Amino acid sequence: MSRYHGRVYTTQVPEVEVVALCDTHKENLGRYQREVFDPIKKKPPTFADYRGMLSKVKMDAVLIVTPHSDHFEQVSASLDAGCHVLVEKPMVVKVEHARKLIKHAAKAERVLSVAFPGTFSPEFQYIRGLLKNGTLGDVIAADAFVAQAWKGATKGTWRQDPEAAGGGHAYDSGAHAFNALLYLTDLRPREVFAWTNNRGAPVDIMNDGVFADTTSCAKKVRLLTIGIGSPDAGRQTEGVDQLLLRAVSDDCHRGVSRGQ
Repeated sequence: MSRYHGRVYTTQVPEVEVVALCDTHKENLGRYQREVFDPIKKKPPTFADYRGMLSKVKMDAVLIVTPHSDHFEQVSASLDAGCHVLVEKPMVVKVEHARKLIKHAAKAERVLSVAFPGTFSPEFQYIRGLLKNGTLGDVIAADAFVAQAWKGATKGTWRQDPEAAGGGHAYDSGAHAFNALLYLTDLRPREVFAWTNNRGAPVDIMNDGVFADTTSCAKKVRLLTIGIGSPDAGRQTEGVDQLLLRAVSDDCHRGVSRGQ
């Protein structure tokens, strides 16, 4: 994921200059340099400790793509250094940490954003507009489905370490779908019922959750994630999520679906 960000910034965003790289693993830094910066003949300074990078390099913003449990301290330090922050999802692993970071960013007068690109897409903006202006009527239910060969692809990595990741498939990939559901519908969970199955892994692999809205128990949001499959199936469904909004307006029933 970090190399993907790097390629985007170095080839598609001319306004951005990458001035430093940080990773605790020297091998990862070497691979990053070869794959992202060697092709454009640049070599930014590298660091093994983010604190050293923040103190020695003048930066406008920091991109954080690290294990989820590290986000809180790294975002806090970056804000203290006067930097804007883009942090990969999920934002943090504790609710109290999320609230502290929101207050911290506001006090520091810096932008803190979580990498949920779907909400910035034309499709999401269009659907949200339809819901906001009443074209689709009142949302009574919304469903999101995520399927990918996540279990096999992440085996042996920190993503299946409960302490480092804070959760499994629902927390990692499912976060995109859950964020989309709440963003598009503007609903807020009041009650939650969930079923989860680790399928022999240290973290959740299959999940099914239903969330009741704060304003009405009749309004439901459902998230289903499946993180198993063959390698071939994984290539076909990797990153695939499907969103279905069911809305009612007077005596008319209309549906909007979006797949990406």
